[in-house]
Amino acid sequence: MSDHFFINFSMYALPPSPLKQEIKCRKLKHIDHISFDLDLKNSPLISDSPDDLDLLCELYHDTLSELLDKNAPSTTKIVSCKKSPWYNEDVHQTKNKRRIAERQWRHSKLEIHRQIFNSAKSHTTSVIRKAKSEYCISKIEENSHSPKFLFDFVFFSYGKRTNNHPART
Repeated sequence: MSDHFFINFSMYALPPSPLKQEIKCRKLKHIDHISFDLDLKNSPLISDSPDDLDLLCELYHDTLSELLDKNAPSTTKIVSCKKSPWYNEDVHQTKNKRRIAERQWRHSKLEIHRQIFNSAKSHTTSVIRKAKSEYCISKIEENSHSPKFLFDFVFFSYGKRTNNHPART
C-alpha cells in the first residue's frame, strides 16, 4: 500500500483588476474669461506688487492658484490604468500623432486635414498590428517548449477562457 494520493481539482481565479489611479484635473476651457480678468485686476498682484523678486514670485503663484481654484476648481477622477503587453513607445507616439491630426481636422474641417487624419489612422492601425504580431511571435518562441502555455496563449489571444485541455497520451 502507498501513502501517495493523486489530487485533482479545478480552481477558478479572476484576472487581476486594472490598477486604479486618482488624477486631478481642471476644466480650463470653461473659465469665464471676463470674470477671471476682473478678479485678476482686483488682485494684490496688480494693485500692490512687491519690489522683492522672491515675494513677487510667491504672490504671483498664490494669486494665480487662488484664481484658478475659484474659476476652474480642480476635480479628482479615478481612472483605470490597463496597459496591454504589446503596447510600446512606437504605438504611443503613433497614437499621439493620430490624435493631433484628428484635432486639426475637426477644428479646420478641411479636406486635406481629413486625408492626413485618415493616413495617420491607417498608419496607427498597421503599427498596432505589427506590435501585436511581434509580441505574439516572441511569446510563442519563448515558450515553444511548453505546450500547455501555447494552448492557453492561443485561447487567451482569441478571448476564450477554458479549463479543457487536450488529453495527454
